[in-house]
Amino acid sequence: MSSFLGVSLPESWSVARLKYVTAYLNRGLTPNYVDQGGVRVVSQAANQSRGLDWDRTRYHDFSGDPTRLRGHLQPGDVLINSTGTGTLGRVGFFTESLGGIPCVADSHVTVARAKRDDLDPRFCYYWLSSRTFYHYMYEALVVGSTNQIELNRERLAYAPVPLPPLEEQRRIADFLDAETSRIDRLVSYREAQVELLRKKFDSLLIHTVLPRCGQQGWRATRLKYLFDFVNGGVWGEEPVGDGSDVRCVRVADFDREGLRSDPEAPTERNVSVALAGRRILCPGDVLLEKSGGGEKNPVGFAVTFDSHRKSICSNFVAMMRPVRGVNPRYVALLMAGFYKAGMNTPFIKQTTGIQNLDVGAYLAQRVLLPENNEQAELAGFLDASLERFRSIRSRMGHQIELLSERRQALITAAVTGQIDVTTASGRGIEE
Repeated sequence: MSSFLGVSLPESWSVARLKYVTAYLNRGLTPNYVDQGGVRVVSQAANQSRGLDWDRTRYHDFSGDPTRLRGHLQPGDVLINSTGTGTLGRVGFFTESLGGIPCVADSHVTVARAKRDDLDPRFCYYWLSSRTFYHYMYEALVVGSTNQIELNRERLAYAPVPLPPLEEQRRIADFLDAETSRIDRLVSYREAQVELLRKKFDSLLIHTVLPRCGQQGWRATRLKYLFDFVNGGVWGEEPVGDGSDVRCVRVADFDREGLRSDPEAPTERNVSVALAGRRILCPGDVLLEKSGGGEKNPVGFAVTFDSHRKSICSNFVAMMRPVRGVNPRYVALLMAGFYKAGMNTPFIKQTTGIQNLDVGAYLAQRVLLPENNEQAELAGFLDASLERFRSIRSRMGHQIELLSERRQALITAAVTGQIDVTTASGRGIEE
């Protein structure tokens, strides 16, 4: 066996440079985006290892011959994310276009088209997806600074590719197609279970704090009367190390699953004593996102502030202090129920690229409120239910991680000849 990037390849295998076994190796075009028409553009976000995310594709304004476009995609093309820190090196496989609409890669994605007489496209995809190539990529192909890194095009062209005989490449690809599909199905089942659990808790939350009819002892009021005062947050200045430096809770610090803010919110800002005033947060305060949001997570999410560290909230957040006589955690869960039920949506205004919540109109909504003792009981019940959900979610997440690791290990072992795919037994592997 010959040595190759730290592993021993079978004697019948050879090694080639990527440029010599690909008919096309280049990044895509810089798109001119339009709402409809033209050709579909596959971006880094749309290029997923388990298949293209068509919802994240957009359209490029073009009406000519799409095959003449740089980055035009053909079935069997391998797509490599080539810039940025978040998804750099993620590899996808293009099978066919959606609805027959021509597709192109954008300028942040490299298209590798195998010479089919030398390299099976699926084997190429699995090799570029392997852990061995990933480590090699970061050691030899990545260039740039910490904030702006990319795959060097020339170095990528000379990246090594293990080459079993073509028939063996196809057997390996067939084996990995079957095994990774089985693992992907198991991952999808687990992800679907997590989503069902989430929906079950959301339903429980809504029906608990927003009953269809008044319960005995519940009184009608308006949401605004549950708070002693409401203040907008501030962003302040850069920290200077004096006594005016405080922690600043941003929307990014909202735990959307636990319905609390991160007690270790890392951002520090400098806010004068006069400006901080009554904006210094207390445990139990409710934090309401009043600006921001997006299509998937519209503005209006609320969480409990649960920290004793000196903190304020950012200017995109409103801090709200519950009055005496109401349970602070129940109020936060009530507003979370509002959000889950879509009761924030009518109060969203969007005149630019950002969503804003009409806080005054939102707080004028009528609510049914139980007695304080029952509020505490219901809050405790919901938090216990939420903790059970999070525990199950954590276990399922661990299972998904193990399945993903198994998938990666199989791919790496198969494309480096460490297992014989005809028997799935180890070949030349030292314990």
